[in-house]
Amino acid sequence: MSTTDTFLTVDKHLIIVGWTTGVQELFGYEPSEILGKHVFILVPPDKADAAVAMLTQVKAENGSSEREKFLSTMRANGEVIAETAYGQILGFETERLTKSGERIKLTVDLLSIKNMTGDHCATQISPRRR
Repeated sequence: MSTTDTFLTVDKHLIIVGWTTGVQELFGYEPSEILGKHVFILVPPDKADAAVAMLTQVKAENGSSEREKFLSTMRANGEVIAETAYGQILGFETERLTKSGERIKLTVDLLSIKNMTGDHCATQISPRRR
């Protein structure tokens, strides 16, 4: 499986609107089973706070001016969870749930997708097994 075809897309309401064959193989859901569902179907309850922090941060990062192009550290419960820059989060280590309920360890990259007016409209999430 190529990492270039392993991503899902969620809209600004965190509803899954894009599902590639790579994430289908990783999580076990057919597109017809997962499209239109909230992304937290994949998040274990004990990872929800970190997931909210991560998704909120990537939506807030704009990257439209030089002063906004910075690297910061995200924390959840006092623990460093990711490095952020330019509307991206790279190398977020976490666990997610497969269709069968198995917890899998992943490293996740997130990319904010903006509309023509610069407003956040979606997030592309690219997971890979650790």
